[in-house]
This record gives sequence, C-alpha cells and structure tokens, in this order.
Amino acid sequence: METTLWSAVQALYADDMAPVAMLVFATTILFPLAELLMMCYLLVAMAQRRTPPGFERTLRGICRTRPWGMIEVFMIGVAGYGGEAVDHSAGGAWRRALVVRCAGGRTGRHPVVRPA
Repeated sequence: METTLWSAVQALYADDMAPVAMLVFATTILFPLAELLMMCYLLVAMAQRRTPPGFERTLRGICRTRPWGMIEVFMIGVAGYGGEAVDHSAGGAWRRALVVRCAGGRTGRHPVVRPA
C-alpha cells in the first residue's frame, strides 16, 4: 500500500474526520501549491524583465500562505518527534519550547510589501 499525502486525506475523510481531512489537504497540498504557482507567476514575468500585473498582491498572497504551508512541521514539533507522543526528558521539553518560540516569532510579513 502506497502512503501519500493524498491517501492520508482520503483515509481521514473515510474515517468520518472531514474537518481534519480538509485541514491536512489545505496545509499539505493546497497552500504549498498556491505558493508555488504564485512564485512561478512572478518568476516568469521577472525573467522577461517586466513587472507582472498584481505584483504586490501576489507577494502578499505568498506571505500569507507561507506560514500555513509549514504548519505540519510545527505540529510535529509540538506533538512529538516521529510518534514520540509523551517525552518526559528535559531535552524533549526544550526542543518543543524552541519550536514554539521560533514559530511564534514568525509573522509572515515581507519587508518589501507595505500594507495598502
């Protein structure tokens, strides 16, 4: 049996966990794909030495989708590394504190894009 992100979404949906399936789909497939497409849109235009229409809006979209595309990494850090559900060691607590601190410091804002 092949294990993929899409099969995980299907399994969650089949187990009557539709909200979780939608969250997994959005954070592992939809938002990274949207970010990739927006980057390609900008890069193709910039390779032709022109500014694409909607440049600032596209940059804002990239900045807003980026934190959502990495939420699974944050959840792995909070829930435990690789199935390590309960970790009573001091090292595990410090790792989790570091992950939470690093994730909390990210605002998703880009210095080039100024609010309208």
